[in-house]
Amino acid sequence: MALLWLTVPDMDLRAVGHPVASWPETRMCAAVASPTNLALIVNLRSFEHLEEVLIRIATKCPGVAVTERRLLLRQVKVYGRLVDESGRCVEVIPPDPWAAVPGATAG
Repeated sequence: MALLWLTVPDMDLRAVGHPVASWPETRMCAAVASPTNLALIVNLRSFEHLEEVLIRIATKCPGVAVTERRLLLRQVKVYGRLVDESGRCVEVIPPDPWAAVPGATAG
């Protein structure tokens, strides 16, 4: 998985964001109030896949700059599932929005 920060001209934000959000590897695409105004999280098959995504951004989105990239080398939890080193699910942890936060005080 990788987190990419893109700088997109303001007038092109929707024209860039909507198609990028529809790419199969896109997990999250959001406009943000920052000079790097588009945050993109992509699921990757390999390190080479990141290069493919970066090339696609460069070719399909002229005028867009990838200003920062962060690569996550190992995920521990994916979509509510704990995964082992091979990426296989070993336990499911369903979300509980009403669960008490450890160390938090009521009031």
